[in-house]
Amino acid sequence: VRRLWPLATRAPIALIVSVLGVRMMDEWIAFLPSGAFEAFRNDLDLSYGGAATIITLMGIGALVGSAFTVLADTHSRRAIATIGAYGYAASIATFGLGHAVWVLALGSIGIGMFSTALVDAVEVAMVDVAGDDLEPLLARINVGATIGDLSGPVVLATTTALGGSWRVALVGSAVVMAGFATLVAASPLPPPRAPTRPDDASPSPLRATFGLLRLGRVWWAGLLGAGLVALDESYLGFIIAGFEGERGTSRAAAVALGSASVVGAAITSLWLARRTPLWEARRRMTVAAAVMTVTAALFAVLPTVWLPTAAIVVFDGALIGFWLPLQAIALRLVPGRTGSTKAVIGAIEMLGLLIPIGVGVVADRAGLGVGLLAFAAVPAALLLLTLAGPSTQPASSGDRDGRATTPE
Repeated sequence: VRRLWPLATRAPIALIVSVLGVRMMDEWIAFLPSGAFEAFRNDLDLSYGGAATIITLMGIGALVGSAFTVLADTHSRRAIATIGAYGYAASIATFGLGHAVWVLALGSIGIGMFSTALVDAVEVAMVDVAGDDLEPLLARINVGATIGDLSGPVVLATTTALGGSWRVALVGSAVVMAGFATLVAASPLPPPRAPTRPDDASPSPLRATFGLLRLGRVWWAGLLGAGLVALDESYLGFIIAGFEGERGTSRAAAVALGSASVVGAAITSLWLARRTPLWEARRRMTVAAAVMTVTAALFAVLPTVWLPTAAIVVFDGALIGFWLPLQAIALRLVPGRTGSTKAVIGAIEMLGLLIPIGVGVVADRAGLGVGLLAFAAVPAALLLLTLAGPSTQPASSGDRDGRATTPE
């Protein structure tokens, strides 16, 4: 347990479970609307573009939820995470019970907003105690995320195989999230650290947050994150829809195909959790982006189920291999302003939500196969951006109010 949580020898069990389980719950719940993409599209008689827009509204909610992330620099992380967890449960239940487009849209916005509050409050607290072990700790937390990646598809596929509606899977998962919220409420997450210098607290949170937009490395991290946003649940939703809608695969089999992605994520996370990386972060990100580019292109044209299953295992392993060093870099870009920096980067990442909408339009006009092929351009862009990026060294203390002290 000590390897999973640095304070395990003296931390309450509720805190350990909350920290190690937060990504598990998030990945589980966040998958469900995308996994039910074809089902709710048919139920509400929507176009692919319309259904993708509903999924994309999660990003609008996440943008609103970034206000919680900023507050995590100065306010109780436990209160913010608790609000996020209960709100998350209510939102996924709203999505599952909705029979009108506006209700699903409201649920989608809530999912994005409250998931941001929950996950970011926990991760900002972790930066204060992780020290040099931040990336290995993130990898260990991500092992839980792989369980969540599997749980969502398994819950949806099992419900479907037993003859239940996709709505049953969402509402049942909302009940589980409500239970997790109660656990979070009892967890003493580390509070914000008091400023060590008088000028650390001088800028208002709003001024400090907007000031970070002047830092080139913040934009670099945000744009890379935007590409990963496009390649996450929305991409998986299109993959599942492609097999179910155009290749004649049953819904349960198509969802099971999507669940295979957790194998690659688990292998990568476990490897990085137990070993010190031999390569520096940007080199690992470059290799991962190249692997994603090749496998995404192959996945779009492979006709059978088994070969794409192997491709998605490799793809998701590379995705985690890219995300973990990027996350560690982003959380330390501006010392003392972790929440504000994460909020700004998160806002920039929302640009990636435009990509699935565009792909949805392409799929409506040219078919899902062409739409899936268009997704391969995203990791290719990540590769180029990684190679062209600025220095990823953390900013000096003079950057904490958004004033850059070094050229960008």
